Amino acid sequence: MSRRRIGLTFLAASFAWGLAASAARATDISFWTWRQEDKAAYNELFTDFTKLNPDIHVKF
Repeated sequence: MSRRRIGLTFLAASFAWGLAASAARATDISFWTWRQEDKAAYNELFTDFTKLNPDIHVKF
């Protein structure tokens, strides 16, 4: 899976989560994958997501 596709998938999921979380204001979310070779790309995306959503922490 390309880094761009991973990013777009994550952003779409983040947007959906943001809509749902606005009512609940969740502070922690968990993310898992079986592809450990993508871990660096995911961590970069999580860092960007946390900058935009400081109240939501992603646990990988």
